[in-house]
Amino acid sequence: VGKGSLFLFYGAFQDADLDHGRILRVRGSAMKHIIWGWLHVGEVYHLPSGVRCPNWLDYHPHMKAPRQQFNTIYTASDGWDGLPGYGVFRTYDPGLVLTAGTTCSEWRLPLWMAPKSGQTALTYHPNPDIWKVIDGHILLATKSPAQEYVIDSERYPESVSWARKFINISMTANSAG
Repeated sequence: VGKGSLFLFYGAFQDADLDHGRILRVRGSAMKHIIWGWLHVGEVYHLPSGVRCPNWLDYHPHMKAPRQQFNTIYTASDGWDGLPGYGVFRTYDPGLVLTAGTTCSEWRLPLWMAPKSGQTALTYHPNPDIWKVIDGHILLATKSPAQEYVIDSERYPESVSWARKFINISMTANSAG
């Protein structure tokens, strides 16, 4: 992970309704992991190395304990192949939903993520036997709790066009409305 990497951010969400200006959780609706944003890495600041960061990063929580072993700040690039270097998906797309069933830890992923030559697409999931091909998709019981997974876009080049497709959909929706 470094300059030029692409982060996709996901979180747990639940169905909600708007009632007289208040957002209310829909009773009985399940939590779902959904991709909500992206950041194309422009600069990397490895804080334990004593690297000098720009003053505008002084507010950042990682600056409170800069000497921790893996403490790193990633900032967005100015742009990425004609797309913004960062953003939030402003429109819902079923393709951004990771959750497959009733628990956040069961994910439905694109078929291109299937293990290749005994290696798996996401870090922390090295056992190819937990990657199940079902109905043209991958079903994966993810490691939980988890904050991040990494995919090697050189080994899985489809990941770049897959991410770009959703960013383009979001950008088109943003400019239309």
